[in-house]
Amino acid sequence: MTGREAPRASPVVGPLDQSSPQARGVRLAGVAGLQHLTGAAAMSNLASKSVLMLPRCVDAMRAVLKLRRQVTGTPTDEVALPLHPELLWGCVKADKTLLLIYRVVNRAAVLHLWQTLWPEQGAPTAGVPAQFASCLVAYLDKSTSASEKALEALLSGHGVRVEVFGAAELVNDPLTNCMVPTYRILPEAQVEQLRARYGDLDRFPTMLCGDPVARRFGASVGTVFEITRRWDQEEILYRVVRKPVT
Repeated sequence: MTGREAPRASPVVGPLDQSSPQARGVRLAGVAGLQHLTGAAAMSNLASKSVLMLPRCVDAMRAVLKLRRQVTGTPTDEVALPLHPELLWGCVKADKTLLLIYRVVNRAAVLHLWQTLWPEQGAPTAGVPAQFASCLVAYLDKSTSASEKALEALLSGHGVRVEVFGAAELVNDPLTNCMVPTYRILPEAQVEQLRARYGDLDRFPTMLCGDPVARRFGASVGTVFEITRRWDQEEILYRVVRKPVT
């Protein structure tokens, strides 16, 4: 054949190439256990653009916990969870907070979480405490509303608060923007001082519980934020987190 390029052979699908950008990104994220994923399905997952966000997503999830611990003052130790085809990364913090990253939050992810936390037979999953306080779940590709509701129902029935984030929401931190003012959650003592000075806080401006800043802080309904704006002069504002009116 002249004048035409010979067809290229199809690449052989095998174990993850340790020199590939995917493998380097996984190691940077501290999740080298992903190397156990081999074969066509795993290579398809690792070739996905969204999975290349995994190192950034892990760092962002840890940053969210660090931000919240500035309020609660709890320790930062963590124990890695065993990986699974449905789970790309997971750990348990010393304050019994679960951090989980799935490629997709679907029925399979909900089932994996159930079997991890409450195995029907045998010993509990290593590193998972018998009781835990909260669960932070992230997904890289997509999530279905039915699966998110199933997660909330699964954990809220055991008194556990669950929060679900998309990778883009975690990675794009609004608090790092130079145009965004400084936010701080007021401790209860300072909230009482506001009540004594201004009266009922129901008259204060509202921040919805779905606001990106409120979600990043893990703020619940009734939380009071102090907002400091620095333009020509410093200005201090207050917002009370509330549910949207339906």
